[in-house]
Amino acid sequence: MLTLAPELPLASEVIENLCRHNVTVSLGHSMGNLVDGEKAVKSGANFITHLFNAMLPFHHRDPGLVGLLASNAVPPERPIYYGIIADGIHTHPAALRIAHKTHPSGLVLVTDGISPMGLEEGRHRLGQQTVDIIGPRALIAGTNTLCGSITSMDHCIRHFMKATRTFETTSPWLFYGF
Repeated sequence: MLTLAPELPLASEVIENLCRHNVTVSLGHSMGNLVDGEKAVKSGANFITHLFNAMLPFHHRDPGLVGLLASNAVPPERPIYYGIIADGIHTHPAALRIAHKTHPSGLVLVTDGISPMGLEEGRHRLGQQTVDIIGPRALIAGTNTLCGSITSMDHCIRHFMKATRTFETTSPWLFYGF
């Protein structure tokens, strides 16, 4: 899987070439609008990375990449899937509900977990980058910019279930089919 911004020059050609080589193309880290996203889907992209994050916000005149969830330009035989971070920090519960109610069959829960997960609060190294762990947040050191998540998948599942009121159970193991 490779994430790219669909508004970049030659994006359609790159997507087509990657798809010919069986690479799943995901759209994200983007300033692209809905038309850019639809063109990318037509070229073979079928996933959105971290819905609502690192992309233009939803707007009623141009819903951006979020609009792909309900776009008539996405053929039913080639559904779009989307990763969504349900850690209680990256995505508001109402946004989780909107995405789930709009396109439940495309939803893929992700953690956006980074290696400082489980470490105590303070400053830590993440490769070349320094990050601050402050409560449940991982921030680029000295900023308020999120740089990933330190929340476990079971927490994300519980948070998603509570936010969307989707499941009768509070057990994430039943979500997995156990």
